[in-house]
Amino acid sequence: RLHAIRLANPLSADKPLMRTGMTATLIDAVKTNLGRGAQDVAVYEIGRAYRADHIGNVPTSFSGTAITPDDVERLNETLPGQPRRAAGIMVGHRVPASWNHGAEAFDWTDAIAMVNKVAAACGVELEVSNEPFEGLSLMPLHPGRAATFRLPDGTPVGVAGEMHPKVCE
Repeated sequence: RLHAIRLANPLSADKPLMRTGMTATLIDAVKTNLGRGAQDVAVYEIGRAYRADHIGNVPTSFSGTAITPDDVERLNETLPGQPRRAAGIMVGHRVPASWNHGAEAFDWTDAIAMVNKVAAACGVELEVSNEPFEGLSLMPLHPGRAATFRLPDGTPVGVAGEMHPKVCE
């Protein structure tokens, strides 16, 4: 919320801020699916988050009678940060019950395996750790059931794990 952008004219009064992450929208999608009777749900999203800490000063004048490429660049520099994100949530069973075996529930290691699988498909090498990124906690993930991902040069990439039980309530 610290770096959230407040909308002047939101589409919904209960959502006046642009999202800074994707977890909340995915939780809403899971709640909707569970409310409609689904028991095993796996959803993902690739999209943008928006951060107010990168907003610049909007220019009030331009270089001539028409907007030039330099003017467009100056305008682009005033836009909020819009990092691309990928996120997913898995709830219920990874393998449904069958006549010859019981159902297998998703667990936190499935989330970590999925991140590794996507990274491998993209040709990206990741280092997995249980150490949080400097200055950040792993909330809303369960302590001891989460991992962080970094590039080999130490650049933070993301987190995966089991949601904390308080978040799931």
